[in-house]
Amino acid sequence: MQENRGGVRKKLAATPVYSSPSQLTLAGFETPFERRLSKNNRWVRLAHLIPWDRIVPLYDRCFASNEGRPPISGRVVIGALMIKHIESLTDRATLQHISENVYMQYFLGYSSFTDEPPFTPPLFVSLRKRMSLELTNKISELIALNAIEQESSDNDDDRDNNNSPDEPVAISNDEDASSQSQRVQEPAPRGRLLMDATVAPQDITFPTDIKLLGDARRKSEELIDYLYNPTLHGPVKPRTYRQVAQKDFLNIQKKKVRTRKDLHKAIGRQLRFLHRNLKHIEKLIGSYEHNHLNRRQYKYLLVIQTVYEQQQAMHSSRTHRIADRIVNIHQPHVRPMVRAKTGKM
Repeated sequence: MQENRGGVRKKLAATPVYSSPSQLTLAGFETPFERRLSKNNRWVRLAHLIPWDRIVPLYDRCFASNEGRPPISGRVVIGALMIKHIESLTDRATLQHISENVYMQYFLGYSSFTDEPPFTPPLFVSLRKRMSLELTNKISELIALNAIEQESSDNDDDRDNNNSPDEPVAISNDEDASSQSQRVQEPAPRGRLLMDATVAPQDITFPTDIKLLGDARRKSEELIDYLYNPTLHGPVKPRTYRQVAQKDFLNIQKKKVRTRKDLHKAIGRQLRFLHRNLKHIEKLIGSYEHNHLNRRQYKYLLVIQTVYEQQQAMHSSRTHRIADRIVNIHQPHVRPMVRAKTGKM
């Protein structure tokens, strides 16, 4: 209890400290949660399925120093993140549900009900950063291994109950083979399974014509820098106007509102810059006896030429569709998928 200035006493909510679920309990001394809650509730059953004794020490290793304020219980943090993803809730909604639901508080290891959240919503951000991918994978593996161990132990108990020790069951080879064949026999297929493996997410930037031309132009400038040799081509390097081209590209990219006229004009300028660079590359390659580009650079050159032809065709016809359209010069095999929404494509 804490006394305020006005003399009114205010009850402080104690942060729950982690206690092992396997701790010895005495009959008659159960907590109110254990005596009144339904054992068939999903959060109660899930709390007993998760190996908290193995998971919480992994989270506690994130704190190297023992100085300062003690951290929040690892079961509360991990359990809150589980509730958030299971119920697909926001940070604030997750804490609100926890403060209102007695079963969720039992899942987090509380010994009695409290109407105060375990922590503030902004703390969720730092908790997600603390839960690295490696730590999350270890926790998932421990939960899966615990489920497998429990299933195997349940199967062993069922076998021991079915086979009494006084009457040993002897199985002949023929009976063993027949029972094994019955277990291996799979059910007959029914119905029809439809699978679509033609669509997969790709880690590429959102494809736009102006952005694609900007990438192609910069890659062509790199090829010119690689092919240019002062002893072979003279002291004057081919003009690429890269600074002017980059300035025009950034001007159109920084605009929050871009009209069709401005975008069409900017694409035309980038096409002319790219066309000039491709001509320089063709002349520089022709001055060598053999192809001076390696396999990777030559592939980029072919992709850039294809991008220029496609974008030039769409620019001249003022369309935004073309067959086998390239949307990324680094992954030219990727093709976008049209996602339909209500009322429009």
